Amino acid sequence: MNIAQNQIASRPVVTPVYKMFRIGIIVGGRVVEELKCLPGKTVTIGTLPGNDIQIADSANAPLSLVLFHYESGNRCQMHLGKGMTARMSAQSGIQEIEARTEDKVLSLDSSADRGKIVIDDITLIFQFVDVPATTKQEPKQPERKDRGVLGKCMSVLGR
Repeated sequence: MNIAQNQIASRPVVTPVYKMFRIGIIVGGRVVEELKCLPGKTVTIGTLPGNDIQIADSANAPLSLVLFHYESGNRCQMHLGKGMTARMSAQSGIQEIEARTEDKVLSLDSSADRGKIVIDDITLIFQFVDVPATTKQEPKQPERKDRGVLGKCMSVLGR
């Protein structure tokens, strides 16, 4: 391998920076869980065991509801079920949304959009966050230390 090939092979591989959707689950004033969603992920909430966020059975708790569907980039759909309230900070200002009688669907289009959803005594906070670029070194071949039978004997003797 020549010098130019060696320099190219030793450069770190950098993955691109992208957005991730982060959800914190707060019960009784304490953060009990955090979910991080990549594009294409659907987050469900409800009383059934198969949901991503499983909550206790209460008056406003759905059996299963797609709460967030993170599409790509900074686009995310938020679904509010009956009895849920939300407060959202967007580029246009602060919005308060209540889904008293019917489900509501909201679109989060900006990386500045963040907020909270309240279902009885459970609070969910959400926001877009940057995922830091990771630097990964390409694997290198280890140097050969054994030089046949004579080399092994010399290494045992410390020479």
